[in-house]
Amino acid sequence: MPHSPAVRRVPRQARSRARLEAILRAATELVAEGGAESLKMSEVAARAEISIGSLYQYFPDKTALIHTLVERMLTDVGEGVKRLFAEVKSLADLDQAIERTVDGFYQRFLSEPALRDIWYGMLADKALQGLDLEDSRVNAEIVFEALKPLTDEAQWPQLRTACLLILHLAGSAVRMAIAVPRAEGDALMESFKGMIKAQLRELFGQGENPGRKPDV
Repeated sequence: MPHSPAVRRVPRQARSRARLEAILRAATELVAEGGAESLKMSEVAARAEISIGSLYQYFPDKTALIHTLVERMLTDVGEGVKRLFAEVKSLADLDQAIERTVDGFYQRFLSEPALRDIWYGMLADKALQGLDLEDSRVNAEIVFEALKPLTDEAQWPQLRTACLLILHLAGSAVRMAIAVPRAEGDALMESFKGMIKAQLRELFGQGENPGRKPDV
């Protein structure tokens, strides 16, 4: 994970890195148990088995700690997107990448309550909203670069815009799906995946790539 600007003390030695991991692990556990709003720095220090002074050497306040948890979550998601879309060479591959990306995203937030609570907390934090948008841009560019060979250069501006819209809306779709009963959430995710596939196939159908024609 890239170093977060929210971290006050940059961990360089193995012992310091281990302490930072213990802090983040403790904070994640406490969020899962009681939510982000009730998180207390004193409880994080106690759970991580460090002094409160040591905790403040790494994070100036609770906000900085939460921001770092969000950044770590977004980094993990981005790495997954990059890995899955690196294998896309055709529209058939694209369908699989969409299925695996959306399903993986959805299942992870269903199974990890702390991530859900942290993610919902982003909605009320303007700084985190900006981070979320920037993350959508980064992931959209990853997807765009993977899909460029599947269509004409003339379609690239529209494709880039579509990728950004899809990646950012994916977050809203998953948030909605995990907030409703499971059967309804599953149906929402299936519908969302179908919408993505239809939009991209329509876009690819607007032109032919003489170098590598998509398999439809």
